[in-house]
Amino acid sequence: MTTPPSEAGFTLPELAITILLAALITSIAIPGLSNLTSSSKHSATVNEYRSAFSFARSKAVSTRKIVTLCPLSPSHNCTDQWEGQIAVFLDDDDDKRPDGDEVLRRLTPTTFSQKVLARTAHRDYFQFDQSGLSKGSIGSLVICTPLSAEGYKLTYLALSMGGRLRATQDENEDGKLTLPWGTVIHCDS
Repeated sequence: MTTPPSEAGFTLPELAITILLAALITSIAIPGLSNLTSSSKHSATVNEYRSAFSFARSKAVSTRKIVTLCPLSPSHNCTDQWEGQIAVFLDDDDDKRPDGDEVLRRLTPTTFSQKVLARTAHRDYFQFDQSGLSKGSIGSLVICTPLSAEGYKLTYLALSMGGRLRATQDENEDGKLTLPWGTVIHCDS
């Protein structure tokens, strides 16, 4: 039996309710999706920095030379602009400039309104010696990514004298992290 044309399809009230429900579900889902995107980009940036540190340490050991990791100015001096392009280079003469202007690797973090704060005791670089140990340049980077809701995704990357990089995450996404010795790191500082 066929249905007469007047009884096929949706009525206007059914269509209005369907559109209303779709709009309501979308308005609830979009902020969560935005936070997921920000969180994913934050993780990608942290992984890029970790990869650069690992590469620098590995290169120092394999070449048996000093390797420096820092943001470079156009005149090839280390700067304190960690949101920009980061360079890894051989630095056998320890002048914090690429030997022969040769950069081994460049890292361009996916910084989209992210902040990267260096805590390097007024040094603009990290170095590894021939054995992969940190060459007098222990310190840390703080990577902060704003979330769509109030709060930040914060990761603290610390380089030890042994040349190892460890990461600590702000789990509650309030933009604050208390380190084991009591120091509080803030995204807004």
